[in-house]
Amino acid sequence: MPAILLKQLPDISGPRLSAPNTMIRCDPSTTSVPSKKGTLYIDDHQLVFFSEQSSSGFALDYPSIVIHAVSREPAESSDSHHLYCQLAIQLPGSQKTDDSAQDDADEAFSELRIYPDDKTILDEMFAAMSECAALNPDDDDEVYSDDEDQVGHDEDRDDEDDDPAIQPIGEFDPSNFITSIDQLDKLTPEGRAVLKHLESVIVLPQTQESGRFADAEEAEAEAETQEPTKN
Repeated sequence: MPAILLKQLPDISGPRLSAPNTMIRCDPSTTSVPSKKGTLYIDDHQLVFFSEQSSSGFALDYPSIVIHAVSREPAESSDSHHLYCQLAIQLPGSQKTDDSAQDDADEAFSELRIYPDDKTILDEMFAAMSECAALNPDDDDEVYSDDEDQVGHDEDRDDEDDDPAIQPIGEFDPSNFITSIDQLDKLTPEGRAVLKHLESVIVLPQTQESGRFADAEEAEAEAETQEPTKN
């Protein structure tokens, strides 16, 4: 159950943090939240609030708390500083106004603002709730994440199958590749066009050493063509 209404304080052994003299306000307003101060218990499994004055309270499962944060606005008024929580549910007894009314297709949510008398523990409250939230992940989110990863993996495989440039290992054939100049006659017309283009744009570097060798070869060839001089 995401939320449980309480008529008496449940057995809470060793909560991570408790905040006495705490006031909670809910939007939309609800009869589930006591109008009097009570004690907030940040337990490993649930967030519990109970007011001894009104003998009522509630308990929330952590997956129903989608956001929690410390609010210090306005900064000049520490009395307004509080712990803000957004819930993925609406508490029983919620009273919608015209401004907060939603269509049935919209997901219901509500906001809690937690005001402890001791404002110095707000950061501790936030840290304790973060630790407890990590201990209680939303099972639906985990299932969705696994399904999403599988769908993404399948889509990637489909894209690879449709791409002719990607050749599966099992279909790799080395004979399809030209590895020597003697095999150029096997090139398709498209292959010859590509080779011609590559030869036009690729220029091999002419080093000084290769230039010397070229000059020597030209001189030797010229000497061989000349007839010996007769005395």
